[in-house]
Amino acid sequence: MSFDFASLSQTTSQSEAHIRFRQRLSGSTRSLLVSDAVDDLWVLKFAKRDQSTNRLANELIGAHLCDVLHLPTPEAKALHLSIDFLEQHEQWFERGTKSTIPRPGLQFASRYLPQANDKVMVQGLPNTLTSCITNVSDCLGIFVFDVWAMHNDSRQAVFDIAASGLNATFIDNGEILGGEHWSVTVPRIDAHIVRRAILNLANLTEQINSWITRLEAALPSALTFALEQLPPTWYHANIEALRGKLFRSLDELPRAVVSAIYTLHRRVQAVNATSDNTSGSRSIGMLQPDGNTHFYNLTRSM
Repeated sequence: MSFDFASLSQTTSQSEAHIRFRQRLSGSTRSLLVSDAVDDLWVLKFAKRDQSTNRLANELIGAHLCDVLHLPTPEAKALHLSIDFLEQHEQWFERGTKSTIPRPGLQFASRYLPQANDKVMVQGLPNTLTSCITNVSDCLGIFVFDVWAMHNDSRQAVFDIAASGLNATFIDNGEILGGEHWSVTVPRIDAHIVRRAILNLANLTEQINSWITRLEAALPSALTFALEQLPPTWYHANIEALRGKLFRSLDELPRAVVSAIYTLHRRVQAVNATSDNTSGSRSIGMLQPDGNTHFYNLTRSM
């Protein structure tokens, strides 16, 4: 779903009193799971003090562009938190000191998907389940998008379980647009399950061309709109330089995707070649609608 641009006009948060801490989430961004006045759960990413990054800008732009491209992604909005509120709840943050309290103002929040879908979802799947992914075309779409956006990290996804298989929804855009400092010029290509799934497509070349055409038609106006809406506190770099970089990336996209697919083939082959036949285990998270996560170790043969 799309980013709620109307939420950017908040100057105070009338619902601050209803925000409740649920838990800290894993990952380098130190996100929080919080609930609001109607007990909806949100993954809260905040502007850290004394850190000049573009992560929140990336999250907003990624949420909007994925929605425009009809790629599955969570609903998102801005959430305004005052300095008084943050200081009163400093224990929520890492180490619980004033130095770790976020910068007050607008923060980025995305819906916690298991609650929104009212079903258990999975995060972290072994590659042996690649063939179980049902929306492989969407995996290709996010691959083409990430090549264009010079995504500087693995593509994160959560999966809902259905009778037909596993359906991927894509999360975490903090490292798109060349990374948190908008400095990277090539995407990171790895053998993550949502990447390797696209190699199973029988009509891969045809679908690649279809996705490139879709990006070329939709991104120029959608990107311009998103850049114009960015809160000044959410980026610390030259917007016009970024715009030019991304438009050049769109011009070069057909060649870049062919190169990225070739790299993906090589990465998958390398991973497969170095895998042995010993048994091993992998922990996966079963994300519950109530915000809890149950971890399980899957024993598998490599």
